[in-house]
Amino acid sequence: MRFDPNDADVLDAVVSESGDLADAIEEMLFERRLKAKLSSSLTENVQVLKGLIHQAADMQFTDFTCQGGLKGQVVYDPNFVDYELMAFGILEPLTRMTFSSSDTGVSYLDVVAKTVTPIGGYHKVESVKEVLDSVWYGAAVVMLEGTAGALAMDVGKINKRGISRPVTEQVVIGPHDGFIEDGMTNLSLIRQRLRTPRFWIGRVTVGRETKTAVYVLSLYGVTDDQLVGEITTRLNGIQIDGVLESNYLVEIMRSDKWTIFPTVMRTDRPDRVAAALLEGRAAIVVDGTPMAIIVPATLPMLMTAASDYYQNWLVASLLRVVRYLALFSSLLIPALYVALTTYHQEAIPTPLLLTMAAARSNVPLPSVGEVLILMVMFDIIREAGARVPTGVGSALTIGGTLVVGDAAVKAGIVSSPIIIVVAGIVIAIFAIPSYDLGLAVRFATYPFILAGALLGMYGILFMAIALGLHLASLESFGVPFLSPGAPPRLSEYKDFVVRVPWFRQKTRPASTAYPNPVRQGPGNQT
Repeated sequence: MRFDPNDADVLDAVVSESGDLADAIEEMLFERRLKAKLSSSLTENVQVLKGLIHQAADMQFTDFTCQGGLKGQVVYDPNFVDYELMAFGILEPLTRMTFSSSDTGVSYLDVVAKTVTPIGGYHKVESVKEVLDSVWYGAAVVMLEGTAGALAMDVGKINKRGISRPVTEQVVIGPHDGFIEDGMTNLSLIRQRLRTPRFWIGRVTVGRETKTAVYVLSLYGVTDDQLVGEITTRLNGIQIDGVLESNYLVEIMRSDKWTIFPTVMRTDRPDRVAAALLEGRAAIVVDGTPMAIIVPATLPMLMTAASDYYQNWLVASLLRVVRYLALFSSLLIPALYVALTTYHQEAIPTPLLLTMAAARSNVPLPSVGEVLILMVMFDIIREAGARVPTGVGSALTIGGTLVVGDAAVKAGIVSSPIIIVVAGIVIAIFAIPSYDLGLAVRFATYPFILAGALLGMYGILFMAIALGLHLASLESFGVPFLSPGAPPRLSEYKDFVVRVPWFRQKTRPASTAYPNPVRQGPGNQT
C-alpha cells in the first residue's frame, strides 16, 4: 500500500500518531529521570532536580560550605518547613562541621546524621523521586558533594486552620470539636477518645500526583480483620492521578456504584468515628479533607444522630421515630397530594376538598405542575444559599422562600395548600441526620411525584416496591444496607428505631463485631 502525501486524512492520522508517540516518549523519559538514583556529583543532582521542577517556583535550593571546604545543598519548600528550625537546627550546624580528607563517600551522611538530627528525625533517600516526595512532605533534604545519596530531615510545618465545630452534624448536647483538613490532627482527635494500643492505624498512599495519605482505622480484636484487609486491597487497587476529597475514594471503592443512596457514612465528627470503631466498624481518614469515611454503613445508622447517645434514651427514641416519619413524609406526601387531587378526590374529606378546590379555582396548572415548579424553585433557592457567604445564605434561603411562595400564590401560579405541602417536606428533609442521605431522599422524591401523576396510588405503590427492592439489594462491604431490618436481626433491634438504655446494650452489633461481640461486663445494672 503506497502512502499518498496529498491525502489529508492520512496526513492527519500520521500527525496524530506521531504526536501521541512523542507524548508517550516524553512521559517515559520524565519517569526515568524521576526514578534515577542520586549521583556523587552535587552539581549533577542539582541540575536534574531543577530540570524536573523548572516551573515550581516554591522549591528552594540553599548552598552551604562546611569547615574544610566541603560543599552542599539544602533542598526544601518554604511553605512546608519551619524556616527557623531549618536555619538554626540544620544549616548553622552544617556550616560548623569539619570534614577531614579521610572522610569519603557515604560516611559524610553518617557523620551528618549523628551530628545534625532535628526533633522530627531523618531518613536516607537515594533517588530523585524520594527527594521530591520528602520535600513536599515537609522535609529539608541535605545533599553533599561526593555522596551518592541524601538525608531528608523532618522540619515540617503544615499550614492548617484551628479545630472548629462540625458543619454537617451539629448537636446541642455532646462534643463540639470537628475534623479539619489535616489528617494527623484528625487522627489525634480520635486518639483522644481511644487511648488504647488496640487502636490500629494503617497508611496507604493514593494518587500518582497528589500522593494523598489515606489512613485505615480499626480496633484490634473488635474490627474484623477481613474487613480491614478488604478496605486496604481496594485502596491499593485505585489508580488515579489525584485524591482531593474523600468522595473520590467512596465512588471508586463501594460495590454499588450506580445508586444515589450512600452505602458508606461520611462524617466530620471524631466522636462518631470512635463510636463506630467500638461497634466493630472501620474508618478511613483522608488527608486534606475534614470528612472521614465509616464502613460498613446501613440505613438505620445513617438515620441515627450523634446526640442520640448523649441524652435520655426515651427522648432519643422518640426523636428517632420523628426522623423516620420525616423520611417517609419527604418521599410520599408530595406524591400523595398529586395522586389524591388528580385521581382520588373521593378519598379527601368533603370540607377539605371544597377548601382545596376554592384555593385552586384560579390556578391554570395541574397539581403535578404546581408541585414540580415549587420543588425546583425551592431546590434552586437552597442551592444558591449554600454557595453564598454564611450570613447571606441564611437570609437568602429564608427570604427567598417567603417572597417566592407569596408571590406565586398572589399571581395565581400555585395554590396555597401546595405551599404548605412543599415547605413541609423541605423542612422534613433537614431532619435527616446524614447529609448524603438527605440529598438522596431529596431527589428520590421526584420519581414518586411523577408516578403519582401518571398512575395515581398505583404508581406510588409500584415506586415504593421498586425503591424497597433497590434498597434491599444494596450492600456495604458485605453488610445489607437495610440491616437489621432486612434481613431481620432481632439482637440488633435494641438500637434500631428505638434505643434501649446503655445498661441493656451488652453486645455490639452482630453484623460487624465478629471477633468480640461483648461490650459490657456482667456487673452493670440490668
